[in-house]
Amino acid sequence: MNSPAPPAPAPLLKLTSKQVFALCLIVVAIGSWAVLELLADADYPAGQRRFMSVLCIASSAFAALVTGVLARRVGAALLGWALGLMLGIGSHYLVTQMAAQSAQELQTARHDAIERLLRDAATKREPAALGASMKNLPLSVPGVFCVLADLDSSASAPAYAPAEPVSTDTLMHLGAGMVAAGDRAATLAQRQLALRYLLSALIDRNEPARLPQWLELWRRNQPGGRADAVELVDDVGWDSPENCPNNTGADDLGEVFRAWGIDGLRTWRQAGFRFTDRQQYQLLQYVVDARSLDQLVAAGVDVNASPYPGAGPVPQNALLWHAEQLGQRLAAAEADIAFGMDLDLIAAFVRQGADLRSRDEHGRDACALLSDGLKSAPDRMPVHPQFAQARTLLCRAPAGPPAKTPGASPP
Repeated sequence: MNSPAPPAPAPLLKLTSKQVFALCLIVVAIGSWAVLELLADADYPAGQRRFMSVLCIASSAFAALVTGVLARRVGAALLGWALGLMLGIGSHYLVTQMAAQSAQELQTARHDAIERLLRDAATKREPAALGASMKNLPLSVPGVFCVLADLDSSASAPAYAPAEPVSTDTLMHLGAGMVAAGDRAATLAQRQLALRYLLSALIDRNEPARLPQWLELWRRNQPGGRADAVELVDDVGWDSPENCPNNTGADDLGEVFRAWGIDGLRTWRQAGFRFTDRQQYQLLQYVVDARSLDQLVAAGVDVNASPYPGAGPVPQNALLWHAEQLGQRLAAAEADIAFGMDLDLIAAFVRQGADLRSRDEHGRDACALLSDGLKSAPDRMPVHPQFAQARTLLCRAPAGPPAKTPGASPP
């Protein structure tokens, strides 16, 4: 009498054919979509993209096959894999084509709008109406000036930027229109950013004679038409268009000085604009030699101006930054003429009255920052010979305020 056959072992994955099919379909569709998105955003060579694509396809096929074997549903697993791969690739292609078409339509709309705006400007349309028409453009008002000033770094910008450079007269006319329209054209933050792009265009074109006109536009753009300083409203950078410079805390005065020197600063003052503490600090932080520092002081820049309170009895001045930079350069122990220039600059700061009582937010004065800079290269601590001269300048007891003579009247 024959004994009954032993029962077949249960599959390791207890899934039905439909469950295996659905699992492979969903996982492969989502996975192929994600891989294609990552490869599209990554900056890989074409050959590497193909290799990674084939590797991912082969890996997913192997995973689906293993799943099918474990569940004893190989056919359902491979069918789910194949359909999932087609679904993921097909849907990604479809969405990519739709996005490309939408981008093309946007570029065309921007091109037509900018051409129309330039035609309106050429006909000398009334400024306020010209500015108000910018409100409905398919590009933000700062974006318009960014494109016209040739500051847009995106690959798509040439598709809607003018074929020929826009004249400075046209740019200034558009700026005047935007200012005249006020909030009907854009918010104050956006208008300020647009004016900054206009200033960048003037600097790139080296037209210092336009600076008084630009400053007058800035003044009229402010609430009430009054301003004695170029200061950005809070969070102006959040309105910066994509692929254009983000100008939060922008160094307008520094750009003017680097482009047009002391004459630019004189024009600034003659137009009735003062130097803010932040502007003066930025000028002093990036000054490169003693001669430039002396010119800045002669133009009315205060060597102790600073927007940062610090931890000392006086604000945190720019000398602290230069002291630390000098220490780091001396620690490098490289024989370079720049050492002499740096030391002369430190001496000029002291000579021009930089307050040695100034301390940063951690309580370090210029002497301590000089020493901290040297610690940046402890393996090369044979100290540069000029370190002693720097210490002589910075590590002396800071003089306090001058004592008052009894009975003397204030000046």
